[in-house]
Amino acid sequence: MPICQKCGYELVLLSRGKYKCALCSRLYPQRDVETKTFREWNIRQRENDIYNLKLEKIQKERILTENRILKGFRLLLKQKKPRLRLSPEERRARLLERKRNWASRNPEKIRAMGSKYLECHREEVYDYMKKWRILKQYESRLKQRLTFWRGKQRDLTLQLIKNESYKLSTKEIEKLLPTWALTQLLFL
Repeated sequence: MPICQKCGYELVLLSRGKYKCALCSRLYPQRDVETKTFREWNIRQRENDIYNLKLEKIQKERILTENRILKGFRLLLKQKKPRLRLSPEERRARLLERKRNWASRNPEKIRAMGSKYLECHREEVYDYMKKWRILKQYESRLKQRLTFWRGKQRDLTLQLIKNESYKLSTKEIEKLLPTWALTQLLFL
């Protein structure tokens, strides 16, 4: 609330846009009174802020010194643990074990990281997958061809055994076929 400059009594705002002192009946323009009260309030706020900053600085310094003292006491009283001397392989194994444990506890984080990686490196991942599919397609076709020709060879062997008069228990069958072809017959 604004105060009169002459007598120090509170001013009252009139409807005409002027302040009037109730004690000495003096009139003051509204703009002058409000600017003066704002300046005074601003000066008090600055002083208050400076005081608060000094208090905070003193408290921080006090906390830092207390922490240093406590740290010194802890170092004096604390016994050091013997460190394990691990080989690089053992370190790697421990790290992998910790990673596995973390992954088992946080599957949703792993999914989120994977999707984020895919967003950032989409083209690289797709190129890699395309190359991988082509390579696997070649390998699977090769396996299919091998199984096809092994089946054909097994069929030929069975037909040959049927047509020839060999007995399976004699030694003559060993001369007839290689051993790996005979192993195919075991899986029938």
